[in-house]
Amino acid sequence: MMKLFNDVLKESLFFFKTNFRSICAVVLPVIIPLEIFYGICDAIYQEGDDSILWLASGAGLLMMPVYQGALILYLASVLRDEYLPVKTCYQRALKYWLPLMAVYILSSYQLNFLTTV
Repeated sequence: MMKLFNDVLKESLFFFKTNFRSICAVVLPVIIPLEIFYGICDAIYQEGDDSILWLASGAGLLMMPVYQGALILYLASVLRDEYLPVKTCYQRALKYWLPLMAVYILSSYQLNFLTTV
């Protein structure tokens, strides 16, 4: 029998609340420096010189699959009751960098295509 949406939502919120610190420990060490880098790039951006924008976009593209992969691996380990350390999640995530990058590019392209139609 299918669970009611309300039950699934309650379970999801409970999971998020009980694992909030660990999720932050996985994501924030990459997100915070990346956002600081974006802020610096924005501060030094000059009209007509798009090279800094390409640099910021490239850094985000390189790092996004890594921390998303680490987060996916951490969440999977919690569901299997393994609770992998953050360092291990990042080490294993590097193996999935290329497939995650491909998914990210394909989904971005699809979203851009759908918004222009």
